[in-house]
Amino acid sequence: MIENLFFITGLGGFLFFLSIWGFKFLPKEKWQVLGTIPIAKTPDGNWSGLNLTYYGFFNGIAATIAVAIVLILLGAAYIPFSAGILFVLGILVFAAPSAKIIARLVEKKPCTLSIGAASFVGIILAPWIAVGVQTLFARLQLPNIEIMVLMAAISTGYAFGEGIGRLSCISFGCCYGKPVSQLPRYLQFIFRHANFVFLGKTKKIAYAHALDEKEILPIQGITSIIYFISGLTGTFLFLQGSFRASFLITLATTQLWRIVSEFLRADFRGEGKLSVYQYMAILSVIYSVGISLLFYDIPVLSTSISQGLSLMWNLPVILFLQALWLAVFISTGRSKVISAELSFHVKMENI
Repeated sequence: MIENLFFITGLGGFLFFLSIWGFKFLPKEKWQVLGTIPIAKTPDGNWSGLNLTYYGFFNGIAATIAVAIVLILLGAAYIPFSAGILFVLGILVFAAPSAKIIARLVEKKPCTLSIGAASFVGIILAPWIAVGVQTLFARLQLPNIEIMVLMAAISTGYAFGEGIGRLSCISFGCCYGKPVSQLPRYLQFIFRHANFVFLGKTKKIAYAHALDEKEILPIQGITSIIYFISGLTGTFLFLQGSFRASFLITLATTQLWRIVSEFLRADFRGEGKLSVYQYMAILSVIYSVGISLLFYDIPVLSTSISQGLSLMWNLPVILFLQALWLAVFISTGRSKVISAELSFHVKMENI
């Protein structure tokens, strides 16, 4: 019990300070582009460049921490590492591409993606991927894998991952809220001093709606906080052996807030009073309740967070997480909407 509280408190403290830092600095102009790589020389002697963004950097961190949490929790429940990896990879194979495919179909834009779309696909497929892992281990006469343990771990990891992922949105200036001046009076009173002001003409909020330099409802920050609290609650319940409660609370909180939060956003989310993403979130909640009733929940199972944390010191795990961060960074961090032109010269005074 004491080690569980230490883990949850330490994780909560890390997320708290990360959030405070992100909310303060990431809306500023300098925190959008991480670096630029010269690609080709232009006729005027300069170079065109490929921009690498903090959006991809924080997306990589979000995915890495989310998967690490899943593996730690599964390890704490004595689920073999191989089962956890198969489960996670099975979901990522389908969910990752859907983030771009569904977003392009919904928003009719070539260079966009939606974590909401990816999470919906992941939620729908996760129980059946878990069944596949369970069946495989049974046929190989390996330790039994409980479905609800896998589902609780993945939904908890998702809450942390998307909470950190909102920092990517702050950096890029996407998924933004409505101007404070357009909110109901009671919300104007609450957020007149607690808001985001985005700076920089290359942020999406500037070129899409010209809302840069205006006080904006900090919907990304609110989402982060709600998801972090949900994740910490789910972690506590998981380590107590309440897997069904952990699964339902984390998933219901994240999806219900997605429904509510879109009414407070100003960015384009598709046509209609309810967006496609909101319908996905509604279906996800209903579907997850059904899944929780379909699969048996183990009433008592001893867990050990130290056992889960010990996995993080294994070389294969470290290499896997590093590869995951790099893959997500390369996939989402190469900007297709911001161009760059570079010039180089010799500093003669330093020769």
